[in-house]
Amino acid sequence: MPFSAFEASFRHGDISRKVRSRLDWSLLERLVRDGGAAIRVRREASPAWAAAHTAYSVWYTDDSGTFADFHHPAAAPIPFHRITRHFGALPSASRATVRSMAAFFEARRGAVLPVTEIVTLELGEGRVVVLDGNHRLAAVFLKRGNRPAPLPVMFVEYRVTAPLSADLLPDLSHHRPTAAPTGAGTDGARPGGGEEAASA
Repeated sequence: MPFSAFEASFRHGDISRKVRSRLDWSLLERLVRDGGAAIRVRREASPAWAAAHTAYSVWYTDDSGTFADFHHPAAAPIPFHRITRHFGALPSASRATVRSMAAFFEARRGAVLPVTEIVTLELGEGRVVVLDGNHRLAAVFLKRGNRPAPLPVMFVEYRVTAPLSADLLPDLSHHRPTAAPTGAGTDGARPGGGEEAASA
């Protein structure tokens, strides 16, 4: 995907699509231009996607399980497969948004899956950090009553593959290094350097 189209949609676009994580857009633009990064669009149903990925939010808890600032010395990113366990720690406004989105997705269950967009950064080894769509992912993964988890939806995923540096995204300081893809040739609240006020 051309960088200009990605930027128009997720940096300058409608507020519902804006990446609010602290992504260094200028650095990403240079990396894409020089062939060191790429943005690819993928479509996959949430059950298959969840089986293949460990996705991390830009929301954090400390070692007591309390919602934490990105800079807290014990801050740990919340993975979506554990969102139910950490749900009570989220700010009340975020919990309300997640519940509302879950109800929206559930009401549209049927032969045709509801579609939602997410933006991720490839960490390697099947791991991603979610740059945009944290509330949507939480709604999909949250276990409530007898409903399936993950809730069946179709993800349209904008996957960023780039060298993993906290210069690009401060949240990367919370993720251990791996043999992550480093270039375009691979297919591949204030919590968080992530998002302002848990507003993904």
